[in-house]
Amino acid sequence: MNRLLKALKARHAIVEARVVEEQRRPKPDHVSVRALKTIKLQLRDQIASLERMLAENTAPVTDRLRHKRRNATS
Repeated sequence: MNRLLKALKARHAIVEARVVEEQRRPKPDHVSVRALKTIKLQLRDQIASLERMLAENTAPVTDRLRHKRRNATS
């Protein structure tokens, strides 16, 4: 999963660079900028989700059990 996280972060950086590049053009294509920003937000959400999963997996066992119990009662 760590490789996936690195790949997502790298793609996020690439998309961010493309957004900046497009916005610097004399006449930026607003449709492209919007599409790139949508992709960037989706990547950000995927990164956050994966980081949460990794954090839960590395938390002490007692913390994970408490979290599961809380979710089971909700």
